[in-house]
Amino acid sequence: MNKSIKDIGFSRQKANFIRHTYIEDMEKYLLAFESQISSRGIDIQWIDTEDELCEAIENLFINKNYNKVCFDLPQVPAGLLNQKNLIKEISIETCADNSEAAEYLITKADFGIADTGSIVLINKESKNLLNKIEHVIFILDLNMILPRMADLDTILNLYSVNHDDTILPADIKIINAPYKRIITDMMQMSFNSQFTSEEVKLTVMLYNNGITDIMEDNRIRESLFCINCGRCQQVCPVYAITKEYSPIELLKRNGDPNNHYKDVFEHTTLCGNCEKVCPVKIPFTDLFIREMESVERRQPGESGDDLLKDFLKRGKLNKESSKIRRYFFLRKYYGKNKQLLNYFSNQQDEFFNIRWREAQKELEKDEE
Repeated sequence: MNKSIKDIGFSRQKANFIRHTYIEDMEKYLLAFESQISSRGIDIQWIDTEDELCEAIENLFINKNYNKVCFDLPQVPAGLLNQKNLIKEISIETCADNSEAAEYLITKADFGIADTGSIVLINKESKNLLNKIEHVIFILDLNMILPRMADLDTILNLYSVNHDDTILPADIKIINAPYKRIITDMMQMSFNSQFTSEEVKLTVMLYNNGITDIMEDNRIRESLFCINCGRCQQVCPVYAITKEYSPIELLKRNGDPNNHYKDVFEHTTLCGNCEKVCPVKIPFTDLFIREMESVERRQPGESGDDLLKDFLKRGKLNKESSKIRRYFFLRKYYGKNKQLLNYFSNQQDEFFNIRWREAQKELEKDEE
């Protein structure tokens, strides 16, 4: 078991280095990816905003009305859903059982590989539709590129880390070039049925979606290391109750000048759970603190008012179950920051302590 924990620790450090290498030299690797994927006959487009994304997808549609589209996305852009006459949405299930064919599949790619121009898909619901649909559109976030194919093994081994066990994703597809799909000339199968094949048209849309803005923000730049494994969301006590923002979503949202900066105060307890489980070692606590310091217009290390020093004591706050003791604890450590003082004061014991209490129960079981 110790060896397993040690191996995971090494893999996390290696994954952090891989992501750091890419983010710090993103332009070079993006251009390499574009060159490789174009040379393999896959179309590629650079997309900045969601409006541009919707427009680019609409420009790929052949028909003026009722293009049959199957979506496999975490969230379909509103601009596409509003096109009632342009798009006829076909469900994955309907297309999979051949009840109705789709002309386009729009899905989110998990990773791109710079040195090979490959597209990586992990656990996609539409995995069995790839060779059924004539045009597949992959949306790939700018930060989700790995420099080398060899880096993929490290990332996949950490993708579903659970305690000291590593579980590979159930389904991984790597697309290196356009592939063929089978077409039947007759709807009813018979001994005389004729089969032909045609090349599936593939389009990759490299999607900015505010990523370059985060690149220029040194406070939260490391949030781009994220590989979308979802572990931070699973262990977040705030998300468990609010269902609003995972820790990584909160960081990115709070870095957006169009959003309310107070979000970072209202949706984190700085318990450190997200940082503990992150497979690529994103320093969540430090990033949240930098954001808070920015919002409060104070510099790190300011005498007598340093949030970093204060939040190193957050473990003590978990143990303060008495309302009276908690009151004096908060006054002592957060009295100068009214936003944080009010936030922590208004929380119920169970809200902040739930994860700590669960951990204590586990420790007690182990001791028995």
